[in-house]
Amino acid sequence: MKSHHLICICDLRHHEVRVLGDMTMTMKLRILVSMLELFFAVAFSAVPLTLYVPPIRSLNLFVESIELLVRPTAGFSIRTGPRLRGVFSRFLSALLHNQQAISSR
Repeated sequence: MKSHHLICICDLRHHEVRVLGDMTMTMKLRILVSMLELFFAVAFSAVPLTLYVPPIRSLNLFVESIELLVRPTAGFSIRTGPRLRGVFSRFLSALLHNQQAISSR
């Protein structure tokens, strides 16, 4: 039995599939059908993922409930924001100072 060396080139810009090598028309059709089967399998497997995206009307209710939860903590976060920034800046400066001390040894 003669072995066939096939190279299949898919050009998506021009919507064509070119198969190089010595092949019969049925072999070319089999390759094309298998590529179409793969395309539809991937496309239809992605469709159920759209069920996980909530509709906009549900999203509005979610955002409103989050706003109701965050609103009482606004005064607390305004006071703690600058303090956390100061702590973070001190931590980074101490870390950089230690790095410089280690590298100068």
